[in-house]
Amino acid sequence: MLHDIGHGPFSHAFEQVVTKSPRKTHEDWSAQIIRDDTTPVNCILRDVDEELPEQIGALLKEEEPKDIYATMVSSQFDADRLDYIQRDRMHAGLESGHVDSDWLFDCLEVDTVTIGDNSPYEAQCLCLGPKGVSVAEEYLEARFRLYRMVYMHKTTRAAERMLEKLLNAVADAGDYRLSRNDPVLPYLTSDNPTIGAYLDLDDAVMWSSLQWYQDHPDEHIARLAQRLRDRNLYKCVDIGAREDPGDNLYLRFRRELRESSIEWRDDVIFDDSTVTPYRWYSFEDPSALDKVLVKTGNGEPKDIASISSIVASLQNDEQIRRVYVPDSVKSGEILEILEGLRR
Repeated sequence: MLHDIGHGPFSHAFEQVVTKSPRKTHEDWSAQIIRDDTTPVNCILRDVDEELPEQIGALLKEEEPKDIYATMVSSQFDADRLDYIQRDRMHAGLESGHVDSDWLFDCLEVDTVTIGDNSPYEAQCLCLGPKGVSVAEEYLEARFRLYRMVYMHKTTRAAERMLEKLLNAVADAGDYRLSRNDPVLPYLTSDNPTIGAYLDLDDAVMWSSLQWYQDHPDEHIARLAQRLRDRNLYKCVDIGAREDPGDNLYLRFRRELRESSIEWRDDVIFDDSTVTPYRWYSFEDPSALDKVLVKTGNGEPKDIASISSIVASLQNDEQIRRVYVPDSVKSGEILEILEGLRR
């Protein structure tokens, strides 16, 4: 329930902003908020057990699940994903991607699995019973569809990448205070932002700050802020969709653009991302607890990808390679460059 408490405004997009202070992930902030004895959540936890804030903070900071409790917080089959798949699907208005949660929980079991390389050991794990294979497939397919149709949609990504570019430009511009009421600039330009400064930021604050950034002396910052406020998003050119297998069109385009004399080349926003629908781990890898495990007989649980052709087909990474430009005229010029590179 607490592992996402440290998310900044506009979720993961805010994490990509390069500030003066050392970069922190939302997990870092979550752990700090929970451990700091000045926050309300810390006081509530300490009322239950003085050691609870430190224990939860340590659990959230683990990079890979080491036990059954860590897998509930962060794995390929965790409480967070089961929650956001249903919630985001509903808010996005998608008809597809429904997961039968009642059936899934009814199939849920606690078992043990042997993992490790040099010193194999038995680890407690969550798994699904034999009747859970189809609902696990449903769950993994639903998450993949959400990424393709919502999280990686060209409009979603254009807005996120524009916001990242804007805030990075604001941070680079220095401590220019457009308004004493704007808490974003002090956070971006601080060497060591406090928890209080971070908690002052939310989506509403960001929208309000866009109003101030429209009057920024840097014209590029002002234009980006106005476009985001007005939902006038950049146009997308999907280079990855035009690449042949084994081709390097995206890299050749970046080189061509860098060497060109196009005046607006600094306005181009690049988007090179990878979607991994399902990760396959060897049981020799300590990260094996990250698997979706299914018990099909009397032996130990198995990786669902080894028994489901549907999940096996989801193991290939999907590369997203796009550029975003301010208008259709510039996207047309981008297409002309791409056509020249493909000849």
